[in-house]
Amino acid sequence: NENTRYRKASNQGKVNKVYKAEYLNRKSVYYEVLDQILVSAKRNPKFAAKVEQSESSIRKMTQAVSYKPLVSIIMPTYNRANVILNAIKSVLQQKYENWELLICDDASTDNTESVVSKIKDSRIKYFKLSKMGAAAARNVGLRNSRGELIAYLDSDNIWSPYFLEVMVGTLTRKTGFFCAYCNYIDVVCENGSYRVKRFNSRFFNYEELSTKNFIDLNTFMHRRELYESFGGFNETLKRQQDWDLILKYTFLRDPLYVDTF
Repeated sequence: NENTRYRKASNQGKVNKVYKAEYLNRKSVYYEVLDQILVSAKRNPKFAAKVEQSESSIRKMTQAVSYKPLVSIIMPTYNRANVILNAIKSVLQQKYENWELLICDDASTDNTESVVSKIKDSRIKYFKLSKMGAAAARNVGLRNSRGELIAYLDSDNIWSPYFLEVMVGTLTRKTGFFCAYCNYIDVVCENGSYRVKRFNSRFFNYEELSTKNFIDLNTFMHRRELYESFGGFNETLKRQQDWDLILKYTFLRDPLYVDTF
């Protein structure tokens, strides 16, 4: 059972003390993967310390939110049937529950549609598209979204179960800001072992952003007004459409920086 699994992992030194309760609940694919990453990165104490610090910060930031707006989550995908389930699970396992997930399938030729169809949740909407590219697929999601707040999750990424709660809480408390972003871990899985490429943590500076994108779209949340005022993704760009969108949405007002992941 889960308690036995936890004791075994704990005895092997695999479980970080900050999220033991979450591990026991075993309701989040994020902590399953994070546990494996920490095992693979055991020779990197600085990274483990960053994880501990982030988890402590998250607990302090998850205050009760009285106003709970709908969040539209845009997920483009193409032939990711082997990984998309974990991405969807990380949405289903969010502590913040007022969301809709719009999966925009850019003409996958694998069994992505079959994988998605087995998940029974009325908050998930699936769009089977003709081949149009990631920018156009995301725009389909934006046009069909209803949320006051909008977030993005690629089908090969996962969120902490506290991501929406922290980001929504930040934007509802700071009503003068239009968007926010947080840190992220860039990880590669090779032969069943995880390798940490980088831990990205950076305060906002528009001049730096104009030369290199340091905000990952999967960590970015914005108010609907930005989309309605400035439009969505530039479909003429073959690459870096996410960078273009973030530059456009942060030009007039700096985003909030949330120092956690």
